[in-house]
Amino acid sequence: ISEQPILSGRAYTLAEQMRDMGYGTFAVCSNQHLSAKYGMSQGFGRFVGEAFSKMPFPELALEALSSDMSASGRRFVWLHYFDPHHPYGAVHPWFDEWNDSGFDDYTALANDAVSRYFRRRHHIDGDAPLPLDACVPIYNRSVAMRGSLPANFFADYEGDAAPPEGSPESRYLKFLSAAYASEVRSVDESIRRVFERLRIDDGDLVIVVADHGEELMEHGRIGHRFLGSMSQSLVHVPMLIRFPGNEGGGTAVDAPVSLIDIVPTIRGVLGQAPLAGLPGLDLSAQG
Repeated sequence: ISEQPILSGRAYTLAEQMRDMGYGTFAVCSNQHLSAKYGMSQGFGRFVGEAFSKMPFPELALEALSSDMSASGRRFVWLHYFDPHHPYGAVHPWFDEWNDSGFDDYTALANDAVSRYFRRRHHIDGDAPLPLDACVPIYNRSVAMRGSLPANFFADYEGDAAPPEGSPESRYLKFLSAAYASEVRSVDESIRRVFERLRIDDGDLVIVVADHGEELMEHGRIGHRFLGSMSQSLVHVPMLIRFPGNEGGGTAVDAPVSLIDIVPTIRGVLGQAPLAGLPGLDLSAQG
């Protein structure tokens, strides 16, 4: 990964805008690329940021800020989850309910996938023993701990080809799909608890967005780190907005929207004039 740039102090961040409007500003972020050392804390009165490995449950960090938030009156809160994200953790109980791959956990899947991979690599047929230099146990543990499969395990299904039903690769894909869905469900539950803890009511503006999606072999790839890819699996992500008073509640919008619309929308809801040169649309003013 190339060196990440640091946010310029000349930028007028959303947190700074909210602070200047008299809001207490709080952030909990579990993405290491959005940490204070890159300038992402600019404008926040309280900023808690760690890598996902150190803070896998960002909702719990809110407890450390609860007294400050209660005392702040009006508040702007940014809560950033790293999950759902590759590699996918199999989160119970939802994974157990949706998993029909035949593999109970990553270790069982890795035993099968790694064995098949090395047999193909070393041209070994049937159940003949694998050579010692295959290092199956080491690779096996690596796959099981990371919760992912290398792309070359799906090497026979590049491009838009999908593994045929019943093939070993189709079972791997079913496992990964169930694991990913279980992560989504787990984050849903976490957000529900956050809303209860923050006592979100009809007067609050709530926006839930994602930065990218994940591919699950729709185009012969697993995950999202594909330079230049603009597949719908990656760019068609949720944007859910609950306006104060639940105005327009339940409305689905087919027109394309973007993350750059968030700041103009928040300013519009708060009755603030658009900032000169700021891109994006005020979605609250759209029909």
